Amino acid sequence: MKLIQSLLCALMATFAVPVCAETLTPLRAHDVRSTIGINTHVNYTDGSYRAPDEVYKALDYLGIKLIRDSSPFPWVGGSTGVNTYTDLMKQGVKFNILVFGQGPGANYDPKIPVDLIDNLEWAYPGGVVAIEGFNEIDHAPVTYGDQRTEASSIAAHLETVRLIRERKRMKHLPIYDLTGAAVPQALGPRGDYANKHVYAQNGNPPRPHFEGAHRGLSGLKPWVVTEFGYATYPEIDWLVIGVDERTQAKGVLMGIFDAYHLGASSIYLYELLDQKLEPHREMHFGLFDYHYKPKPAATAVRNLIRIIEDKGEGAKTFTPRSLEVGLTLPEGTFTLALDKADGVTQLAIWRETQIWVREVGKRKDNPPVPLTVKLPNGAEARALYDPLVSDQPVKSYGGEGQVTIDLPDYPVILEFSR
Repeated sequence: MKLIQSLLCALMATFAVPVCAETLTPLRAHDVRSTIGINTHVNYTDGSYRAPDEVYKALDYLGIKLIRDSSPFPWVGGSTGVNTYTDLMKQGVKFNILVFGQGPGANYDPKIPVDLIDNLEWAYPGGVVAIEGFNEIDHAPVTYGDQRTEASSIAAHLETVRLIRERKRMKHLPIYDLTGAAVPQALGPRGDYANKHVYAQNGNPPRPHFEGAHRGLSGLKPWVVTEFGYATYPEIDWLVIGVDERTQAKGVLMGIFDAYHLGASSIYLYELLDQKLEPHREMHFGLFDYHYKPKPAATAVRNLIRIIEDKGEGAKTFTPRSLEVGLTLPEGTFTLALDKADGVTQLAIWRETQIWVREVGKRKDNPPVPLTVKLPNGAEARALYDPLVSDQPVKSYGGEGQVTIDLPDYPVILEFSR
């Protein structure tokens, strides 16, 4: 089939750029929707995460039930108990559990977190869907064998993985590699998925940072992104600077599509809630503020989840149909096709340009670019969605074979039947 040959070859009559023909295999919309997760800190009881009910309400608002959080900290006074985890599991929340050491002053005992995760899986089977190695050991190496280095951290991780693989309840669970260590030539005993954190520094659009992370894998796959986000703490001329709330929303939408476009199996946004009110960017990465109010990014993610949701029979199992495409896209513009079980295709189109002016600490809103889309015979335009605006179409079509859209500086989704 030549579905998007004419579709995207004609995407931009406006731009005189070369046409590149390629065969594109759409992703199942359900697979993307179900693998968008988010970071939480339910262990922290001195800030916004002290209220598990509010955590669940925020997750429910987004439509996300996949979270990344650390194993419980029974050795830390005031840490939340296992019941907080299982209570969330009973409401349908699934966990990627991040293995944590016992702090820089103590030798790591791998049996402690393995027992804790095993107990969670015993208490609520299926509540744990993945286990992840240590977090950013380049910043926080693990003390093991009286050493606190990258080598000791990797040795501790390998022993943890070995113990997990010996447990009847846990050996089937996928393991994500630890972060912050040199990437091996092959994962082998380090896990089943390579693992990267991606943050757009200096208020940049996310694409260059995702591409850098992808190159750093040296061909390793499958891979996951377990942290990605923007802080809403506007700054000028700092590394990993914060931005305003609308810029956060734009960047988060682009980053989600960047991850899947580059082959990631899952992405975990960082993070659900602003942890505290104090004026520091680390406390303001939340899609919700400290008082549990959704920021524009939360609303945009909620809209996206609803737009791509596929409730059709066979949504989890059907085989997407390959598309022979001709791309006529200006520099910095990307597309990702999602198929639904009922024969609907959703084409995400996004353009990555500078969205923050670091020198003055202000958002840059770029004017939309008109794009003409000529559909091939048999394909009928249905709707255009703008997740920053609504989960409902911002424009409806009556089966036209050619439409013109105004492409903003963040993703929109063109829906058509074929």
